[in-house]
Amino acid sequence: MCAVIEATDKMPEKVRIILRWCVLIAIIAVATGTSVAMFLYMLDRVTQVRWQNEWLLYLLPLAGIGIYWLYRKAGAPAAGGNDTILRVVS
Repeated sequence: MCAVIEATDKMPEKVRIILRWCVLIAIIAVATGTSVAMFLYMLDRVTQVRWQNEWLLYLLPLAGIGIYWLYRKAGAPAAGGNDTILRVVS
C-alpha cells in the first residue's frame, strides 16, 4: 500500500486527478451495472410468476385499494408535498 502512495506522490497533479476520477467512475459503473442487472433479473422472475399464475391479474384492484387505504392511514403527513419537506428541513 505504501508503494502505491509513494508512486502517486511522484505523479503530476493532473495525472492524479485523472486517476482519481477513473477510480470513482469505475466504482460507480460497477454499482450501476450491478443494480441494473439485479433489476432485470427480478423483472424476469416476476414476469415468469405472473405468466404461470394468471389469476394474480385479478388481485390488482385489491392491491390498489390496499395501497389507497395505507396511504390514507399512514401518508397524511406527506399530503403537503415538497412544502412539508422544506418546512421540516429548515
